[in-house]
Amino acid sequence: MAHPFHIVDVFAEARYAGNTLAVVRDAADLDAATMQRIAREFGFSESTFILSEPDANPAGVRVRIFTPTEEIPFAGHQTLGTAWVIREHLAAGRPTELALALGVGRVPVAFESEPEGGELAWLTAPGVVLGERVPVARMARALGLTALDFDSALPVQCVTAGPAFAILPLRGIVAMQQPRVDLEALKSKPRADLSDLNRQAQARERAVKPENPLPFARGNSSERVEATPQEQAKGPETPVKPDPTPPQPEPQEQIARALPPADTGAKREPTTSKPAPGALGDALRNLERYVQNETFNNPQGGLNDPGATIQFDTKGVEFGPWLRRFVAQVRRNWFVPYAAMTFRGRVVLQFNIHKDGHITDISVVDPSGINAFNLAANNAILGSNPTEPLPPEYPDTKAFFTVTFYYNESPPVN
Repeated sequence: MAHPFHIVDVFAEARYAGNTLAVVRDAADLDAATMQRIAREFGFSESTFILSEPDANPAGVRVRIFTPTEEIPFAGHQTLGTAWVIREHLAAGRPTELALALGVGRVPVAFESEPEGGELAWLTAPGVVLGERVPVARMARALGLTALDFDSALPVQCVTAGPAFAILPLRGIVAMQQPRVDLEALKSKPRADLSDLNRQAQARERAVKPENPLPFARGNSSERVEATPQEQAKGPETPVKPDPTPPQPEPQEQIARALPPADTGAKREPTTSKPAPGALGDALRNLERYVQNETFNNPQGGLNDPGATIQFDTKGVEFGPWLRRFVAQVRRNWFVPYAAMTFRGRVVLQFNIHKDGHITDISVVDPSGINAFNLAANNAILGSNPTEPLPPEYPDTKAFFTVTFYYNESPPVN
């Protein structure tokens, strides 16, 4: 199929001047790879491809824009030049208004006659979106400048109006003439000191070769808290006949001996009954302290203790000390439910932390099927509000966090 094309000079008052543009018509049968090769062959800054008839789509004439190396969603003179070709060669009656359906959406174009006999074309550009702010020191390194070359009253701001740009507030024409782009300086360190993008803070211990599905723990009891399925299938054990000989009491100092506490593992629920005073009461009180500190010793367990991963963009700012305090605060407010003794799952939360440390917009984006896990994770973040203020050098007013709480599951290890 033949594809007629036009070479258009946009923003020009004479032929062979202005911004040159190639406009290819009837291009609906071309795929993106072919359009890219044609644009590279033309060699102009941009080439456009008209994919539909003027009246085929209420959203506008479908048009794609390519540079010699990539497709872009919007550009100024390319939109005006393509609209002029559509008006002069494709649309009936040379309309004064039409619209193009570009990568950014619908872009209206209007034509206006001048008193001298010429014409003007106006487009309604897509809205401007402010992106991230880039630290001045980082941009200065990338351009071979110093921080003194930048106007400190204005930020280095990323802006999107279709294509994305970085707006640099330089102090004068001398600074504009001397930049030397160093793309390597714009890249983040492969492993920053103490802090990096998608940093994970966790301290976990796992069995090298798990041999059973019970939780990993280093405790002081080898007895199982619950019977195994095999033990449950056997039914109740045969009761032992009572010994008719009355029991002999043990010495007080042996009964009241306090056992050493343990630090980790799945703790048993302490009894709430109040023992009576006397030798037997003292023995029960000591037994209560023993049971409360008793933990199940299962170093070959397959399930892991609850843990969490934290994801956020540091934007090149040192977050190490702040992150350690935040993780400790969340852990203090994270009360793991008893369901974690048996079940496993994960909960993903997202929220914003503002400069002053206040946490807002908390949402559970990926809940667990066990509601107790969701409530425990959500309450851990709510209980940590407010947290420490963000580092003062952080460029934005707030930081967006994604936190995943794991219950008896292993977080991905980078």
